[in-house]
Amino acid sequence: MGTNKELLEGAKLHGNTISKQKRLNVRQKRFLTALRQNAAYNITKACEVSKIDRQLHYYWLKTNETYKKLFDEVSEEQIDWVETNLMKNIKEGNVAAQIFFLKTRGKGRGYVEGIQVDIRKKVATDDLSDLSNDELENLAATLSDYLK
Repeated sequence: MGTNKELLEGAKLHGNTISKQKRLNVRQKRFLTALRQNAAYNITKACEVSKIDRQLHYYWLKTNETYKKLFDEVSEEQIDWVETNLMKNIKEGNVAAQIFFLKTRGKGRGYVEGIQVDIRKKVATDDLSDLSNDELENLAATLSDYLK
């Protein structure tokens, strides 16, 4: 696990100043590899496999642009993997996967549960005067359901 001394050593790249590191060290590479291969994209598991403290990972995210970029790429790979498996399940006739897909990607075609009213902009400005009576009724119903 990472100690304060190790954190400081990682930060002291040029004298006593913290700079955005361009290269990855062995431990960073080991963590990203573990995250991708052994830990199934689970940060805690990747920390255990690569024998680093979780806080060290977050420190690297803040101080190393290259590390953050590669970590973000691994995160995108995770989403790609899940999407691929979702589509596989849809093609195999998994009804739950089909419903999930339609609820998230088919909203424009009416695949939603209940009435969805986007009130964030209106409520944030406290100016509801330009809403129609139907919109105000939908807003009241939505807020009533939310408060139950």
